[in-house]
Amino acid sequence: MADKEDHEDHTNTEPGKPRSQNNDSEITITQVQWAWLMSSAPWLIVTGAFVAFPQIGIEEWVATFIILVVVIPRYFMWRGTSYTLGKEHLIYRRGGIMSSKEYPLPYGRMTTVKSRFGMFGRAFGYQAVDVMLNNGAVATLSYIPILANTEERITKKIENAEPIEDTEGQETDSD
Repeated sequence: MADKEDHEDHTNTEPGKPRSQNNDSEITITQVQWAWLMSSAPWLIVTGAFVAFPQIGIEEWVATFIILVVVIPRYFMWRGTSYTLGKEHLIYRRGGIMSSKEYPLPYGRMTTVKSRFGMFGRAFGYQAVDVMLNNGAVATLSYIPILANTEERITKKIENAEPIEDTEGQETDSD
């Protein structure tokens, strides 16, 4: 039995796979494993072209600088980015080099959810999930694995949530 639990824990921590938290009502979804590479690809292609064709006139230190400033931070952002579907909130955790920041989005403020594929989404098994909020804002969850069924999971949470009215710009009675 312990071997089975260890195996389940290992497979649930792989990038791009949903994993349950301490209780069954929370599921954390991470971006697909090549998300950092996809967002860095244009920079890597241009830098590689400059290095491969020295007649263009870029110094090697410039290419190294681009990789250090653009590619490495994107990798760390990917490592720390996750989306947790909790009981009352979707928590978007945006990773960084030194720390991460969490943004809770209550299901009661969400109106609709829509999935879309990018240029390579179907081929590489990822999608973007757009969450529309009652104030007109859109939160995009990017590089989500198709098999995570994120749109359906969030839609169920929205259907079961009590709507929360947007109170921005409204006066409150403080008696």
